[in-house]
Amino acid sequence: MIAELQTAIGVLKLVPEAIQVGKDIWDKIVPPKEIDPVDNKEGVVGDTFFSENKKFAISIPSDNWNFWKPSPQFLASMGYIFAVPSRSMPIMIMSKSVIKLFRPNVNVVVEDVGDYTNIEEMMIVSRLMLQNQCVTVNDGDIVIDSDKQCGQLIYYQQYMNSKLVSVQNCYLNDGMFYTITACYVPMSDFSDKLFGGLQEIMNSFKLLS
Repeated sequence: MIAELQTAIGVLKLVPEAIQVGKDIWDKIVPPKEIDPVDNKEGVVGDTFFSENKKFAISIPSDNWNFWKPSPQFLASMGYIFAVPSRSMPIMIMSKSVIKLFRPNVNVVVEDVGDYTNIEEMMIVSRLMLQNQCVTVNDGDIVIDSDKQCGQLIYYQQYMNSKLVSVQNCYLNDGMFYTITACYVPMSDFSDKLFGGLQEIMNSFKLLS
């Protein structure tokens, strides 16, 4: 069985691993910066952020990365994207290093979409929303696996004198649409590939059962 798919500049895990963490883990979590109170069942254990509410976990590969809970002011600055209560960004992972005047990061957005949609429809919605933000989405870079209900798209925008690349892995599971997005300025002018732990963070995404 193919567990992952090589895409244009990264790897898409077709099915995130599902793990059982045990009920006692929620008593051990330590909130990252600006996170909501611990009784919201979201927080960090070791190198992993767990969300019982949104049913996922994601990890950092080294101490060169920090977990950060986006503030309401930050989300409001992103405009209409987070104007609906069904969409949230539970966590961002920020690099401690600035590379080419940009701090690489990975964010997780979760939206409650119910049971009457599919990955094809959600990928169309994602592409249209991105295009409305005036970024470039290359249709040739879009990958969709209907059987596994997952996909990947890549989009580009101008950043100072450089190109900002965003790789977005998408999963539809149990009525929840997850987008895990890595944002970075490529290290090399000749390659847009993920680097410096970004791929490891993307691959660490797991669903909680």
